[in-house]
Amino acid sequence: MDHNFEGTGTSIVEILPSTSAHIDTLTHLLNTPVSAFPSSEKPYDVLYKISEAQQRFRPLQKAVDERYTSTNSLIYDKPALRESFKAHNEEVLASAVIMSSLLGVDETQRRIIEAAAITHDIAKADRVPTEIPLQLQSDYILLRHPELGAEVAKQLLSKTPFQDKTTQDSVHFAEEVAQTIQSHSGPIPGFIQERLDYYNEHAENALHINTAHPQHIPSVVLLAADMLGLGTPTGVNKIVEIRQKSPHFTTIDQKSAVEQKISIHEVRINSALTSAYQGAAMVKGIMIQNPQLSRHAEALHSLMIRYFAQTKSQLISSAP
Repeated sequence: MDHNFEGTGTSIVEILPSTSAHIDTLTHLLNTPVSAFPSSEKPYDVLYKISEAQQRFRPLQKAVDERYTSTNSLIYDKPALRESFKAHNEEVLASAVIMSSLLGVDETQRRIIEAAAITHDIAKADRVPTEIPLQLQSDYILLRHPELGAEVAKQLLSKTPFQDKTTQDSVHFAEEVAQTIQSHSGPIPGFIQERLDYYNEHAENALHINTAHPQHIPSVVLLAADMLGLGTPTGVNKIVEIRQKSPHFTTIDQKSAVEQKISIHEVRINSALTSAYQGAAMVKGIMIQNPQLSRHAEALHSLMIRYFAQTKSQLISSAP
């Protein structure tokens, strides 16, 4: 499927090359009835909004890229990993713009969501302080990257004027974006608290992090877009690769493949998608508790589940 912008002859692949497959899947799924959503915007209107968001916050994207290529980054000399981070960030932005449209989010909140989507993982590849023991380093960055990213984004936005009527108060805007980023921790109910408890049990200095899920609308939309990212081909392939390289996971996956009578590749895909399904359920639960979003919880959850099913079908059919 290759969408052309009406009246321009310009392909989405030309404007949004790295996210075109992701947006193709979402817009294809949205061709099915979604009457529970309030948006009356046409798919092409939403595609324009994604492109506009990229243009509007290009300085932020540049700052994220520079952060990933600095010597303080764990991925500065790993181009494949940097591309993976970049693809995830762009997919989250596209998802967040589409979800904002579907949920009828107002323009002011859309800008907050767009800026937060671009910068939500800006600190996720930062080097861990040397005093953190090696066995705790992955938990440290998992637990602290929303807080660290919020602070970095706040500093960037406070000194970067964006010419837009909804972002004229740069200090207030920066604070809203920071709150959105700081509240986006997932991915599984209880998982973050479990990792925090483990970290604090073994670390010399405990971390004090609020693991409560957000009710702030931009935070909910960013969290939903981030959770959808767990079940995109980009997200699933990242987990599959990790499991392939781990002797521990390989042993577990080989045993599961024999027991379930399926290929080890499908076992790995299923394992990766488990987090995605749990993330979607978490988002639905949060939305049900929000008076402004509760009536759309089932429809958004259904969209995410259908996306994950499409990902699984695509990855299994393309397996060697």
